[in-house]
Amino acid sequence: MKIRDFTHGVFRDGDLAVSGAGLLTDRNALQEAELLNVQLEPLTSTVAILFDTRTALQVRESHAGVLVGEGVRDFGCSLSDRRVRRTAWSVVGSEVTEEDGLWQLVCYFSPDLVLRVQARSFAFCVGKVPGLSASPPDYLSDSDEQVRAGIAGWDSTFVPIEYEQVIAK
Repeated sequence: MKIRDFTHGVFRDGDLAVSGAGLLTDRNALQEAELLNVQLEPLTSTVAILFDTRTALQVRESHAGVLVGEGVRDFGCSLSDRRVRRTAWSVVGSEVTEEDGLWQLVCYFSPDLVLRVQARSFAFCVGKVPGLSASPPDYLSDSDEQVRAGIAGWDSTFVPIEYEQVIAK
């Protein structure tokens, strides 16, 4: 199974039997996870966010996490000007709340990035990526090849460990 598979209905189809209460909905559940990639698919009103979870404080023994928002109504990102080639965007705070029949995710990152998504549902799964080391690469000194080989990507093989889904009422 590839990480990309989770962006196309694996959660909805019930192929994943594991669950983890609070994995997504606990305040600051994503703290210290690193943002790797964001994909917005307007055709299906879906957003997928890929995290490196090896440094996350509340997510244990996983390499990556993929968060999928379906029925996206709002999506936004604001970030500071960066003068370096690569930046590790680490979550310093996260919150998922429900209001008026929609779920809202707000993630605050260091250095100075805010990501907001409002959707009908969110699903979050963490798992192992075979071949990754216990810690992320050094974004400042490692080569492009070392960085790419040392992080999860959409086409990485993925072994799910824990999962949580929230759906608006």
